[in-house]
Amino acid sequence: MQGWYGSRKSREGLNGKMDSIKRIWTDHPVLSNWLILAAGMVIILYFSARHIPFEMTQWAALFGATIALAGLCAWIINWE
Repeated sequence: MQGWYGSRKSREGLNGKMDSIKRIWTDHPVLSNWLILAAGMVIILYFSARHIPFEMTQWAALFGATIALAGLCAWIINWE
């Protein structure tokens, strides 16, 4: 039976994907925090500096430094 929520098979597939995401989140908390923090920081960086005419190598350096900083922040957050 197909309802507004999709078929049973698609729901089971979605539940399996969510279970794997939850498992990664609990098994690797620093890495998952790093990925989420880095994505947010890169988005903020892009929208803050999009009007500045950077070259591609400069953008790459800024994104690399931002991702490294996000990793350092996630590591420090995990110290507790």
